[in-house]
Amino acid sequence: ITAVEAGVLNALSALVIGILSATIHFIIGPWILDISLRFLYSLTWVEKSALPEHLATFVQGVCDDRRIAFPSFGIINDGAPQAFTYGHFPSNARVVVSRGLLELLSPEEREAVVAHELGHVCHWDMVVMTIAQLIPLLAYYIYRAASESSSKSSKRNGAISLVAAAAYVVYICSELAILWFSRVREYYADQFAAETTKNPG
Repeated sequence: ITAVEAGVLNALSALVIGILSATIHFIIGPWILDISLRFLYSLTWVEKSALPEHLATFVQGVCDDRRIAFPSFGIINDGAPQAFTYGHFPSNARVVVSRGLLELLSPEEREAVVAHELGHVCHWDMVVMTIAQLIPLLAYYIYRAASESSSKSSKRNGAISLVAAAAYVVYICSELAILWFSRVREYYADQFAAETTKNPG
């Protein structure tokens, strides 16, 4: 968008580049994380049997109930309790937890944290957020295309100008909406955890 505003790139090229970039990032992103976590944080992938028994049983129950594959589990050698998930789809999701999370949290707390991450998996959040991030770029392209069309033709100029104005408003609002939407996905993951653990406290 900055390049378009500077006049060094047209709107269609920016849209194509944006879609290609998002697609490539979505495709190779998980493998890049696999590599970087392995070298920077000593990530170790473990079998289900290597997880605490209660946690493995809990995750298997959630996966059976939601009809998803048991995710790949990785452990990073970090004393701070943390967890996150990534991947493409529920079928190849990775859930990564730290050594600190396994050592410092109670069994119920571990299940709640992992359930939150499974919520992201079950809600397809990796795909949803990738698509959502393209909405501002698409709205900006419509705005630019409509603006250029309006300046070239006097026919239906008012309607085209209205489309351009509406698209620009959507572009500005969607930039903020994505931040809100990202937070909403976290709330839904929390709700998922509360429902699956049956312990919203």
